[in-house]
Amino acid sequence: MTDESVGKVIAMINRALETPVDDLSANSRVLEIAGFDSLAMERLAAELGDARGGEINPLAFAQVETVRDLADLLEAESRTAN
Repeated sequence: MTDESVGKVIAMINRALETPVDDLSANSRVLEIAGFDSLAMERLAAELGDARGGEINPLAFAQVETVRDLADLLEAESRTAN
């Protein structure tokens, strides 16, 4: 996981929420982010898929807990897509 990947995921979360969250970090727990609901989760999954160039593995996506996990997933999925 790189700082760049974490930054991309944080930007994606902010877009999914349609409002900026100032205090997100790699250790932020996704389901504890204020306003993060099922609609935001769907938006985030779609954006992660777009960034990867295809769908994100739903089983792997369901297991993420932190922003770091999302960044790791994005990197892993991107590697397998290429």
